Amino acid sequence: MKDDQRYLEDLLGYPAESRQKDYKASVVFKEDTDFVAKLVKHILGFANSGGGHIIIGFKQAGDNSLVPDEGLTEVVA
Repeated sequence: MKDDQRYLEDLLGYPAESRQKDYKASVVFKEDTDFVAKLVKHILGFANSGGGHIIIGFKQAGDNSLVPDEGLTEVVA
């Protein structure tokens, strides 16, 4: 297995936020929402700090762990 594929599997299989990884719940993308402003802020933060990944489709569970967002549908994605 290639390192890139293993890294992607780790991002999805073992979600945990860090300075280079940020997980977001899925939302319908509309230009005038707070989500867009926050997403741009995170993208700029990663760009200014050397890079990172934003993974959309995970949300925080009651125990603060990250779980797949059941709201992610073809309409949202």
